[in-house]
Amino acid sequence: MPDPRDRGTGLIGLLFVLLVLGVAGAAALISLNGGTTGSGSIPHVPSITTPSGQFGVASDISAAAIAACQANYSAASQTITLYQAEHGQLPTTNAEVQSYLKDPLSTKRFSISIDGAHPGQLQVSVPGHPVSDGPSNCAFAGG
Repeated sequence: MPDPRDRGTGLIGLLFVLLVLGVAGAAALISLNGGTTGSGSIPHVPSITTPSGQFGVASDISAAAIAACQANYSAASQTITLYQAEHGQLPTTNAEVQSYLKDPLSTKRFSISIDGAHPGQLQVSVPGHPVSDGPSNCAFAGG
């Protein structure tokens, strides 16, 4: 038979856990809200500086475009391997590769496509630069 002195200890433990979670949640909300100033202003985000100067919006967009080109090229390369495993041959059209992907292979800054003369080989073209086989042109996608 349970000891009468142990009655209610489970409930007290549960209340203690809820209290700790409530305090932690309140602290998280305050820190996400930028403190307790109540001004509603967005907290200052420090700038990132490099030896060549401060990052700006344009360089951030350029870096994102380069990263997107490289990621799309990698996804397309993996898709070619998958396509060949499923169909026993290399894809010959962009539509065959694109059908496996959620996002488009091309943007206004770069275009990734199947080389018509070489099935399964990808080309990267960037406006103002010659077409290249492989991801080397992705370096120019930023600007």
